[in-house]
Amino acid sequence: MKVSEGVIELEANSHAGIFYGVQSLLQLVDGDEVAAVEIVDAPRYGWRGLHLDVSRHFFDVVFIKRYLDLMALYKYNVFHWHLSDDDGWRLESKKFPKLTEVGAYRSRVGRAGNQAKGLNVDDGKPYGGFYTREEVKEIIAYAKARHIEILPEIDVPGHSKAIVLSYPEYGTHPGSDVLNIGNPATVKFLEELFSEVAELFPFSYVHIGCDEVGLGGAWMRNADCQAKMKELGTDDPHVLHKWLVEHLQKHLAGEKKEAVAWCEVLDAKVGKDTVVMAWRDNGGWIKAPKLGHKTVVTPSMQTYFNYQEDIGSNAPGHGGYRTVMEKVYKFDPIDEGLSDAEKALVLGGQGCVWTEFIPLPQHVEYITYPRAVALSEALWSPKQKKDWDKFQSRLDAHQGYMDKHAIQYRVAAPLPVRKAVSFVETGLVQFTNPNSSGTIYYTTDGSEPSAASNTYREPGIKLSESAEVKAIVVLDNARESYRTSVVAEKQEAKKGQRVTGAKPGLAYRVFEKSGNDFGEVFKQEPVKRGHLKGLTIPEEMKGKDHFIVAYDGYLKVLQDGSYHFRLHADDAAVLYLNGRKVAEQGSVGGAFLGRGYHPLTVLFREDAGAERLRLEMRSEVGDYVPVGKDDIYFSRSMQPQALLSVETDMKAAGKHVAGNLLDSDAESYFHSQGGVKPGQHLTVWASEPKVIKEVEVLTGRANGSDILEGGILEVSYDGEKFEKVSDFTGGVAKGRPKKAVRAVRIKVIRPQGSWLMVRELNF
Repeated sequence: MKVSEGVIELEANSHAGIFYGVQSLLQLVDGDEVAAVEIVDAPRYGWRGLHLDVSRHFFDVVFIKRYLDLMALYKYNVFHWHLSDDDGWRLESKKFPKLTEVGAYRSRVGRAGNQAKGLNVDDGKPYGGFYTREEVKEIIAYAKARHIEILPEIDVPGHSKAIVLSYPEYGTHPGSDVLNIGNPATVKFLEELFSEVAELFPFSYVHIGCDEVGLGGAWMRNADCQAKMKELGTDDPHVLHKWLVEHLQKHLAGEKKEAVAWCEVLDAKVGKDTVVMAWRDNGGWIKAPKLGHKTVVTPSMQTYFNYQEDIGSNAPGHGGYRTVMEKVYKFDPIDEGLSDAEKALVLGGQGCVWTEFIPLPQHVEYITYPRAVALSEALWSPKQKKDWDKFQSRLDAHQGYMDKHAIQYRVAAPLPVRKAVSFVETGLVQFTNPNSSGTIYYTTDGSEPSAASNTYREPGIKLSESAEVKAIVVLDNARESYRTSVVAEKQEAKKGQRVTGAKPGLAYRVFEKSGNDFGEVFKQEPVKRGHLKGLTIPEEMKGKDHFIVAYDGYLKVLQDGSYHFRLHADDAAVLYLNGRKVAEQGSVGGAFLGRGYHPLTVLFREDAGAERLRLEMRSEVGDYVPVGKDDIYFSRSMQPQALLSVETDMKAAGKHVAGNLLDSDAESYFHSQGGVKPGQHLTVWASEPKVIKEVEVLTGRANGSDILEGGILEVSYDGEKFEKVSDFTGGVAKGRPKKAVRAVRIKVIRPQGSWLMVRELNF
């Protein structure tokens, strides 16, 4: 491109090159002027893709064309169209009409979490839709005019519930989401289906899915699949998976197409003729080209746009992990550890938009842009010319261009300094504005904020009563962010005790260390006892290895308030106050404490020559100071307090472990990894019998999902026998023990496919 006074010249070696040059030119137009410039440009990668899942939520032809228009603005050239999954079949089939008659519809619009956020409304009517063959041809032509190829995906043999609902004879069992590929009729069905797809779509690639198949489940219980595995001389379901992938690859080769599959096929060691789309962040995008596969790279932690950036807001998208724009911009499909020949097999990369939590077109645009702008530059520009700081500056100036095209791009929501605020007398809720411009507006009365609401000012929002603070950012161009909420709760401080005969110092007990679990101190007698003037390692234990010290005493608090604690130890340490775990080595914890004495226990584990143990505290407004001899006391009559530990045979999802139920963070919880089964339990043990007036357990999310659907609440008085004190109703159980308990148990009594969240355990 060469722009001089009165003349604009574009030169390229193809129509596509001219088309892309025009897109660059349009971005340079300012009013009726274009700056004088000379650009020599070419894409770094030949595959620059964007994906859209239309199975979880259906998007009509008008929006698909809109999606393609926006892709063209940023020089994307492959539209990955995810046309089938468990939630809906979207492509008309002449040979298999039930796929759209049955499989294109489901009973309700979608997930309760979307309605809870106000993203869409479930009217209780059947939901769905599909594209006719004529509509598909129209969309293909529309894309072709914008130099975009369409990659159709029919996801098999897993994620196939819509197929099984339409043709139950092809599933491993009724309601399954896995196809019975041991049945020759199923394989014939797939051959004919993919022939239809190959005939309809002109692109030289067809995506066959092949991801997240329950290899150890449905196939291992199905007689046909077992027989097929026996025929293949194996009992490994990966071999059956490999057979199917290679069978479909060869069938498509006969249709002059190359098969693309998700990177799970690398586990099955399929032949290199299958193109691999690498989404798992486990080195698949390195492994695939090393094994000789053509590879398209789309790692979930860098290019999955369905992940929210605004965590804790009412914005659409998956929560939990954040695909922030800087990671997107710095994405590079090629690993420098590959050889030149292996690098040549990397076709390029793409962004993906999975729509479980993105129900409407405006939500798709919000979740995709401007991250798709960052990815377009990552896939186009020479690596040595990429500069994150300069890109951010250019993106701010580019907002006007996105406004011109009415793109519903993301405005970053206010970032809360603390996601939840608790206070005794006054609380402070603070936000930062992650945008380069704009103003934060907020409400405290439960209403939705707008540009007419209160204007946020530093140092923050001062509260004297509990409130939910809702905040948004409004840019100078009047575009608004989604809303972020912070719950601020006024708390009553835990009353302190009166202690007679209190003396400065602590009692301590030394235990032999036999493992890495502090729970072992509940099960053995101490080898030594004594008293110390402060929280220090007993002199006789210094230089020795492998022991645990339990320090018991009282923390003296002079006035009601919110206090925060942190521990410094060479190996491991845990602080308990009033029987609850408050902090441990490497973390900070808080508690609301009233004036008086509060039972304190510190457990310290020494592995190899530890010399450091220090506890620090601060008030709500002060700085951390060491807890010294004027702060901790003991009495000769004091008894060891009942410390709590928790165990479960349910697998935890990531950081949401069972121990979260015993910390002082109101936001932490236990979440199971997958569904739960009868007999599984979560049990809280006390080191000493503990008097409990009432036990209350709350399960599930605020929107009502992930509750315990069938369970009972039990207690044990002797640590051996358990008896029921309550059933779970609506995910909640309350029970009153008859006397001091040694254990409280949440027990599953019916299977449930949904995950289980235990949100609060109060007693």
